[in-house]
Amino acid sequence: MIEEELKNEYGWAIICYLPVVNIVTCVLTAVKMVRNPFCVFHARQGLGLFALWFFTIIIALASPILSLILWVVLLFLHGAGMALAYTGQQVKIPVVGYLAMKIPETYIYTLLTGKLP
Repeated sequence: MIEEELKNEYGWAIICYLPVVNIVTCVLTAVKMVRNPFCVFHARQGLGLFALWFFTIIIALASPILSLILWVVLLFLHGAGMALAYTGQQVKIPVVGYLAMKIPETYIYTLLTGKLP
């Protein structure tokens, strides 16, 4: 039973790093797994990576070469986040992770449901 719960927990954390669709998966994870600090940690980082996608798009308008480098780095960060979630680690992604941790843990849940967890 405990092993099944861990797989479920890791699964929710991993989907937070799916490129482009992670805005949806992070919000779902933050609401469904609000009482699970491991999942909420990865949901917050996934939202930080999604914000970095927008930054990269803006950079692409100015410099295609620089944006290509950022896309490669961003895809690497998504893969690293998936690997960390799969192994059960809570490691902050440089820069993005530190900014994402400024999002209060229950903010998304409270914003969408209007209730405290």
